Amino acid sequence: HLYDTAIDLGHWMEYYYQMDDPGEADWAKLKNCVGVCYWSNHQYEQAERYLREALQIRRKLAERNLTAFESDLAKTCNNLGILLSDVNRTEEAEKYYVEALEIRRRLAEANPAAFESDVAMTCNNLGRLMSVLWRLDEAKEFYNEAFLIWEKLSAQNPAYETDCAFIYFNLGLLDYQQGKRMDALSWFEKAAAIFERYPHMKTEEDTARHMIERCQTGKLSPEKQKTTIEKQLEKNFGKSLDELGKER
Repeated sequence: HLYDTAIDLGHWMEYYYQMDDPGEADWAKLKNCVGVCYWSNHQYEQAERYLREALQIRRKLAERNLTAFESDLAKTCNNLGILLSDVNRTEEAEKYYVEALEIRRRLAEANPAAFESDVAMTCNNLGRLMSVLWRLDEAKEFYNEAFLIWEKLSAQNPAYETDCAFIYFNLGLLDYQQGKRMDALSWFEKAAAIFERYPHMKTEEDTARHMIERCQTGKLSPEKQKTTIEKQLEKNFGKSLDELGKER
């Protein structure tokens, strides 16, 4: 398995680094990378260990030189937020997401071209978490911020089009949570139309079309609607944007 190979390589590199100290910044980068690989392999305890070790180093580096290392600190905070969200430690996840977002907003003010997409990423992650917690007004605020950024970036660079598709899907799911079936349908259709253009995103397209069908078949009972929403929120697809969030 690819991630098993990456973990093995990371451990060999860790051994090498212990023999020949590469410097704290590279050491933290390695630990972050190994943590991400464990996360991707669903080995959450090991992932948390490496990400927390990376975070500890990056906090120290940022204290010494904020300008040089603040962005890296935000990356590991964002990654820990993803991990803790996945294991339902939502209060801790929110704390790390908020820290990452505060840093990224500050960086984006100084350099929008470099950091706006990172702001959108973490806003999406927080929106997702708020949806899981049924804090829907807060979810809407975070999703809208991500939506505005990705729409603007997509108009400038087609590479951001799939990011738009994911935020469309999440906005659709949010409207579905609120019983706004026709509004949700519009978002899901926009998401599916984009996913359809990318052959490697067939799973994403199928998921969007499943939700389109749900919207078109009429109002579900509250119990069935809640079950449908919770299933979507639990799916890995719902966290597809986090693939961008697991910075290495």
